[in-house]
Amino acid sequence: MTAPCGIVCEECAIYKAASDREAAEALAQEWRDGGRKDAKADWFTCQGCHGPAELVWSGDCKIRQCCLVERRLDNCSDCGDFPCERIIEFENDGYDHHRAAVANLCRMAGASAVRRD
Repeated sequence: MTAPCGIVCEECAIYKAASDREAAEALAQEWRDGGRKDAKADWFTCQGCHGPAELVWSGDCKIRQCCLVERRLDNCSDCGDFPCERIIEFENDGYDHHRAAVANLCRMAGASAVRRD
């Protein structure tokens, strides 16, 4: 299962933690160690972007809203506007897993790389 942004859900720690209490406890501890002192295992209920809207990690995700809700696509690689400014910003926001997710979308779209206008 691939999220609209290209994250592979089965590889995502948050997605895994939703169905594994031990993984959820470990992830919450990792977040607390990283500075999120209020992190709790019960935060991790994500069923993936293709699951119920109330069980996605980020209910206000603009990529999910555009791709799944407005355009009714499985992921952004299916979009005629790919890569859009939103995806370029997501790729370059400093998170390695976001960069990897967009690289996944590029592979799926048959593109070599996201344009950097």
